[in-house]
Amino acid sequence: MPEGGKNRLKSLNRRDLSILIISLLLAFCIWFLHSLGLSYSQTIRVPVTAESSLDGHSSESSNSAVVVARCRTTGFNLVKISRNTSRRVLSLHVDPSDLRPYPGDGDLFYMTLAELNSYSEEVFGKGTSVEMMLSDTVVFRFARENCKKVPVVPLYTASFKEQYTALSGMRLIPDSVLVYGEQIQLDRVDAVQTESFSLSGLSSLAHGEVRLSVPGAVRLSATSVEYSMEVTRYVEIEAQTEIGIRNVPLGKSLLVYPATAQVRYICVFPLSADPTEGTEFYIDYADFEKSMSGTCIPKTSGLPQGVLSYSLDPQVFNCAERVR
Repeated sequence: MPEGGKNRLKSLNRRDLSILIISLLLAFCIWFLHSLGLSYSQTIRVPVTAESSLDGHSSESSNSAVVVARCRTTGFNLVKISRNTSRRVLSLHVDPSDLRPYPGDGDLFYMTLAELNSYSEEVFGKGTSVEMMLSDTVVFRFARENCKKVPVVPLYTASFKEQYTALSGMRLIPDSVLVYGEQIQLDRVDAVQTESFSLSGLSSLAHGEVRLSVPGAVRLSATSVEYSMEVTRYVEIEAQTEIGIRNVPLGKSLLVYPATAQVRYICVFPLSADPTEGTEFYIDYADFEKSMSGTCIPKTSGLPQGVLSYSLDPQVFNCAERVR
């Protein structure tokens, strides 16, 4: 065979070999991807630690536990789960109601099969079907911590549309939180404030969520609270009222100046009752006796429901005792 023909044959052989190798690699990749897409039943072991908000205990467990189950999932998920569990321990957020105190040890809490089933998706991932949970109980240790309960104080401003006002004060859920830390730090915390927020142009129920301002060197049982404030339309009613006198001992009398006042009611609209009928303002003789200057602030009785507030002009009255 001529020398040129031999060279062409060698070139064709090398090209065919390259094509063959590429074809084999491509076939292997297709087979491998097809295999990963198939569904398999396999025992999976996932190490987990628990995070929870148990009263008087740390937020994270000091130990880990292994959750074992027979699962059906794709090869892709099996590879993903295997890679994740070899790199790190899963941190599982657990509702405090799902953790039961272990008898004889105040730091130990356990979860039974009933509770574990509800966390199967978080543990084994989406797309994984648990055929049988093989772990019937897992135990976590939550160390005790110093803590105390303090109220939450909302830090806010609110403005309303014309003729609208708050029906009640700001409501918070929860209205108190547990503060964790060293005792010297806990002694300095009497309340926890929310982050400042503003509400404007209110004419209906205001509600939402706001984060808490965390004092330094302590931890809180909650990072945020829900707030709500009822808003209502109101109407103003002004009238003149007499200032009465009550509980004056026999043989004595009490003079009040001035004897009348201008009263301004703020009432829920529409009115359920007329506040000018049946409402009385009076000076209690016992308040006069306690007064060093003879000035008193009237009390009220018979105020109907639906009155949000009232104001008197004047607010303070001069009183003088007269012996009969």
